[in-house]
Amino acid sequence: MKHAKKFIGFAVAAAMVLQLALPVATVGAAAKPKLSTKSVKIAVGDKKKVKVKKAAGYKITVKSKKKAIATAKKKGNAAFVVTGVKAGKTTVVCTAKKGSKKVTLKCAVTVNAATADSQTPATNNQAQNGQTSNNQTPQGNGSQGGNAEQPAEPTPEATPFVFPEFDKYSTLPYSYDQAKDLVPKGKNESLTFTGGSATVILPAKYDESKKYPVTYLLDTGNAWMSMGAATVINNVIGLKMAKEMIIVIPKFDASDDDAIISSFKDDLMPAVESNYSAATGRLNTAVAGYDAGGRIALNIGIYSADKVAYAGAFAPLADDNFNDAAFAVSDEYKDSTLILIQKGKSDNTAGNAPAEYNKALKANGFEALYLEMDGSHGNDLYKGGLYNFLRRLFPKGDGKDTKMNGFVNTLDRNVVPTSYQ
Repeated sequence: MKHAKKFIGFAVAAAMVLQLALPVATVGAAAKPKLSTKSVKIAVGDKKKVKVKKAAGYKITVKSKKKAIATAKKKGNAAFVVTGVKAGKTTVVCTAKKGSKKVTLKCAVTVNAATADSQTPATNNQAQNGQTSNNQTPQGNGSQGGNAEQPAEPTPEATPFVFPEFDKYSTLPYSYDQAKDLVPKGKNESLTFTGGSATVILPAKYDESKKYPVTYLLDTGNAWMSMGAATVINNVIGLKMAKEMIIVIPKFDASDDDAIISSFKDDLMPAVESNYSAATGRLNTAVAGYDAGGRIALNIGIYSADKVAYAGAFAPLADDNFNDAAFAVSDEYKDSTLILIQKGKSDNTAGNAPAEYNKALKANGFEALYLEMDGSHGNDLYKGGLYNFLRRLFPKGDGKDTKMNGFVNTLDRNVVPTSYQ
């Protein structure tokens, strides 16, 4: 009996040890997702597929920390593709989720400069080696690498252009902001990018085989759309007053000016160029905004002139960090930059800030287009600024033509056509 009790005691103790050990063994044996490689080296324009192993049942998301260096796009349920944009280094973060479990995986990406062959400049008739002029094939435009018929982007960079002498008007034509049956409506889409989301307005006859310049409109929330800006945009483009363009209206997660400007350049622009048939280069890029957005657009136009050739500031607010001595467009871009500053004559919110910005630019050797218009700090003023800005964007041809699209002669500047030309 004594031996039997001792045996039972040993058995119970062994069972308890086994019970404690089993969960540990089970957890240790659980398979976790992992990448097929923790580092990728590619050239500009090249792509590399990275697999996510042991990811059954997990939902995979990926993002690149620096989309200007390399982009990352999910491929199927357990892989992603890294595409080199320009030389440099970045990190692609892959997140795997299943229920309450979350696994974060990182892949170091190094992008090397393209070979001499891939750097051959694109001509006006075809893009070399199946790449666009910036060696990046936009996603979503149906183009495949190696397609010699892929359209080349406009390249007016080489020759600075001169804005027309009569480019001083600010009169708003009758019914410019009223919807018209004969005007085709652009298609609205939603775009999510690192750091925010955006409404994208595509031309009514958007053709993925073409390249379109891009105008970014900065606002707070959905204000541009709620004030009827889309109608102004449709009228100006549909009635042949401006070149066809892609309009992007972003909403940033960030709130301070510096963070928004950084996200604009590093996150938003690469996302638009990757997902739409967008022409790249500063002469194909414009930015505008009103209120605080006007102040931010103005700073982008001045301090990021290498990215943007056109900046519109409608009733821009004062900047506490404004330094009039440093408020200057660099000599390199003075002859090929348009900055429009608009002030409402009865605008007590922006106050004298627009005039002070214009005064500082003039003192530093740059002539902005300064418009004082009737109105206070409200929708009518902003829409008037938008109309004036859109009509002045994107020169025709290769930059040698001094006429802006929409200014065919001095007689039609204040008239809204009643039919197509």
